[in-house]
Amino acid sequence: MKHFFRKYGLWLAALAIAAAGVAAVLLWPQGIAGNMVAASTAETAAVPLPVTTAAPDERLADAHTTNPDSVAWLTVPGTNIDAPVQQSDDNDYYLRRNAAGEYDEHGSIYADYDCDLATTATLPRNLVIYGHTFDEDLENSFGQLHNYRVYEFGEEHPYIYLSLSDAMLTYQIFSTGVARADTDYDCIATHPTGSEFRTILAKAFERCAFDYGVTASTDDHILTLSTCTDDPAVRYLVVAKLVNHVEVE
Repeated sequence: MKHFFRKYGLWLAALAIAAAGVAAVLLWPQGIAGNMVAASTAETAAVPLPVTTAAPDERLADAHTTNPDSVAWLTVPGTNIDAPVQQSDDNDYYLRRNAAGEYDEHGSIYADYDCDLATTATLPRNLVIYGHTFDEDLENSFGQLHNYRVYEFGEEHPYIYLSLSDAMLTYQIFSTGVARADTDYDCIATHPTGSEFRTILAKAFERCAFDYGVTASTDDHILTLSTCTDDPAVRYLVVAKLVNHVEVE
């Protein structure tokens, strides 16, 4: 039960408010899969990711020096989302703290506490990163994720980039849409079983109004970016699958 509230407290808090009346190198597309096929959740054989090497991301190194809770650097092209990702031992700490760990009502972009971002090898099946939606022009919030509500934006900006201490990761978007905070807990499950992961993928395709022509299977690792909407009981999710990684020298 304690684990449940540590993980889902943010989503449940929104429901409580309603009841009261109220995730240095930006582009590294080497080896990105070019074959686009119809959306599917079918099981497929795992395909080794192409690998090259690069220097460490200095932005992440600097952010980690400033605040050791900075565990990654997230870049979403076409938006102002280009910021460090924080992580604490629960999902509430950075809800109202900035990247320096100081109080800020706008909070930070932060990873689910149950995700291990120490290395690429320790990444969970579903890497979940949260951020607030305030003014869409507010830097380093998730307000501009809502740009994906327009199909053409997703077509023009299909990739999301994440730097870790040991790699630069490229994710390809395959789903955008809304989920219920009171019934869709599985969407932010970080370590699902095979059957649970199939359900997560099936729901991701079902909630998406667009066909990006990208497949996803239980062999994939995915990234879920979660942000709020005007309805406290609804979250907007952008979901992408890992398609490439560049190892840090």
